[in-house]
Amino acid sequence: MALSIVVTDLEGKRISFGKATGRYWGKIISGLILCIGYFMAGFTEKKQAFHDMMAGCLVVAKSQGVPLKSSHDALDFRMVNQGKAQDIF
Repeated sequence: MALSIVVTDLEGKRISFGKATGRYWGKIISGLILCIGYFMAGFTEKKQAFHDMMAGCLVVAKSQGVPLKSSHDALDFRMVNQGKAQDIF
């Protein structure tokens, strides 16, 4: 919580235990070869690392609900606010 970031699914909803587990084990694959899986986040459209793409997740800033390091392309990100999903772009 120190960075105020949250991991969500592609629709901005809370991830399931299965997705969280898949993301956790995917981090091992992301770090296997010179951490290329982590560096991918700088070059993908939605700024996802390899383990995020495998699990279908996004890392977003909790306070604004926007993707970290996002380009303001025509991406549809959602945030959960008091139980309701809201479009933010």
